[in-house]
Amino acid sequence: MRALGKELRKKTGNIKANLMNLVRELFTIDPFQGGLGNRENDAVAYLHAGIPLNRIFIIDTKSRVQQMSSGKYFISYN
Repeated sequence: MRALGKELRKKTGNIKANLMNLVRELFTIDPFQGGLGNRENDAVAYLHAGIPLNRIFIIDTKSRVQQMSSGKYFISYN
């Protein structure tokens, strides 16, 4: 699990998407209900892993959360 966590934190979106798909195969139901990241690469990886765009959220450097499908920002804690 430590190695999996290390790979999921890497910047390479393909590695993250591939690992998410491998993890998905271990379960009878989809364990991924959404994606939360801080880089555009995270959003791309989640999309390639089959997570719907409306369930992908990115947190920017000002701690604002953006839903990728709407482009709207949701203000969170300062």
